[in-house]
Amino acid sequence: MERHLEFDGVINFRDIGGYRTSGGDSVRWRKLFRSGSLHYMTDADVQHAHDLGVQSVLDLRRPSEIAHQGLGPLTTSPSAGSVVTLHALPVIPDEASPQLDEKYGRGISGARYRGYLEFGGSEIDGTDYPSYFVTALELLAQESTYPALFHCSAGKDRTGVLAAFVLDILGVDDETISDDYVLSNLAADGLIAQTRRDVERRRAAGEAIEGAPSNSPPAGWLPVPLDGISVFMAAVREDFGSARGYFEAHGVKAATFDRLAEALLE
Repeated sequence: MERHLEFDGVINFRDIGGYRTSGGDSVRWRKLFRSGSLHYMTDADVQHAHDLGVQSVLDLRRPSEIAHQGLGPLTTSPSAGSVVTLHALPVIPDEASPQLDEKYGRGISGARYRGYLEFGGSEIDGTDYPSYFVTALELLAQESTYPALFHCSAGKDRTGVLAAFVLDILGVDDETISDDYVLSNLAADGLIAQTRRDVERRRAAGEAIEGAPSNSPPAGWLPVPLDGISVFMAAVREDFGSARGYFEAHGVKAATFDRLAEALLE
């Protein structure tokens, strides 16, 4: 089956099916998809998603990103008989970027990805901030969620972390997980075009965008580093023993992992 799926207004849309596990199973095709933001979806794109059977969207973006970009028509303009459920799961809060920049630098790195996990289970402005990666996994352990699509803005960093978590828990080897991660570099031109369009749209609306790029993403966003996800997974194993150990540390039970495998493996 085709892994990369073409959409008019969505970058980096692909199927994570077909990967083999150490136990000899395969990840089911056309069950779980990953992509960039959906806010420029065309009517044809919406129909394409419906044709794929998408039932649920797990939106990993921050609230401020959703406010700037919008949700797009897939979850806001249901077609007859084709209602798609939206789950807003801001895996890092709006306050995260300055803290991550200060601690890990502005460029993308495996160490910065590990920093994403520092917010889940912490207190922010006096309120407990949950681990939305855990919420995402629990949703993906429910058959009613499928077929499902998860995305952030570019579909490469937060999306890449969740994809790595899922594939690792299912038993896909590190090399394959890394290969899947770096496929996002094929979407670089689309990401640059989308960023330019976002900035131009906001400026046309009279919005002052201090420090916003005029025609490309910020330096260090592209390409994703070839070792980014492997460095991240090594850090997770050092801290938690395994990807599964991270979720167990946040209260996820064995039955959840079993249901995830049942939903996604054949």
